[in-house]
Parts: sequence; structure tokens; C-alpha cells
Amino acid sequence: MTSDAATIKVNEKLTLYRRANSNRWQARLLLENGEWHRFSTKTTDLDTAKDFALKQFYTADFRKNNNLPESTRKLRRVALFTRNRMQEELDAGGGKVVFVDYISAIDRYLIPFFGNMDVAAITVNDLKDFDKFRTKKMGRKASHSTVNMHNSALNRVFDEGLARA
Repeated sequence: MTSDAATIKVNEKLTLYRRANSNRWQARLLLENGEWHRFSTKTTDLDTAKDFALKQFYTADFRKNNNLPESTRKLRRVALFTRNRMQEELDAGGGKVVFVDYISAIDRYLIPFFGNMDVAAITVNDLKDFDKFRTKKMGRKASHSTVNMHNSALNRVFDEGLARA
């Protein structure tokens, strides 16, 4: 990164750096899927920053080793994990019949609209915009039961995100 004032490689997957316009240490962590997860350590002290970044590194490693999403910031990752879990339950002969509808809602509506948003940053206005998106995609106003089903699917995704945070 050319704009970094200082860069320290902690290990092959974790790097600490300071931007030229900030005294606080930032970190980037290479995830198993090849994506970089960037985050602030929220400190100017190098030792504290290393400790914080290593905790994030070990948390991501634990998640990977336990078949959990390494990062749960984007709704897409949490939704795919939720979707896959419900599908595994259905494939094993368990789960609820409504899981089929939840999976469809996740694939057709939730991921296309909310996928790139941070789970924690979704607002009431985003939900209103989602309703407009859904109406446009369906070509009509969604029925009350469809709205309830989409809300239930979204709540499952949120619950999964909270459980895995």
C-alpha cells in the first residue's frame, strides 16, 4: 500500500499498518477465500494493536476450523451460511418445511438487495428500500404472507449473525 506511513508484517496472513493521515494502527487479515478483511485496531500503541489484531486472526482461524464464516460483516456471508445450514438440515431429513421458502427468499431477494451491506449497518430506510425493490422485482405489491416470510428469513439471517459475531 503506497499511502501507508508504516507497515509491519505480523505473520504471512496478518499485517499492521498506519495510514499517512492517522496515528491509529489498522490491520489487514488474509482470509481463507483469498479476500482481505480490513479493520481498525482503535489504538495508537503498537503492542496493543498487535494483541488486538492477533485476537482477530485467531478468531478467524477458529471460525474456519469450525466451518463458520470467517467474517460476518457483510450480509451476503451470513445469509449464505444461514442458507447452507438450513439446506443441510433439509438434506438430512430434518429441518422445517418453511426452510425451502426461506432459502428461496434469501437467494432471490435478500442477497441481491442486502448482500453488500454490513449486517450491523442496515437501517429502517434500507428496509423501506427493500420493499420497493421487492415490489419492482415481483411486478406487484407483495402479499402479507410473502412479506412475513421474507421478514422471517431476514430475522433468521440476523439471528445467525448475532450468534456468530
